[in-house]
Amino acid sequence: MFNPERIRALFDRASDSDSERWRSVRPNMDKGRCTDCGACIEACPMATIAADGAVIRIHYEGCIGCGICAVNCRIHAITMEPSPDWRH
Repeated sequence: MFNPERIRALFDRASDSDSERWRSVRPNMDKGRCTDCGACIEACPMATIAADGAVIRIHYEGCIGCGICAVNCRIHAITMEPSPDWRH
């Protein structure tokens, strides 16, 4: 279960335009498994997942790394992985 206070804190940090610096994990989509159902789009609190034509894409700018998209993906096509540029 997600902690609402933790999500609120992440929202507050989302004003930082370089989210890679503070976000320790980010979603990674396995496009081979994705069925384009849109559950992740509906679940994303930051609206950083969108349909680009017939393909769903994750736009990392503004992503808070909360993992809600991964939890709501019914077929587990989204996993949370270390953010490549994360700095403590």
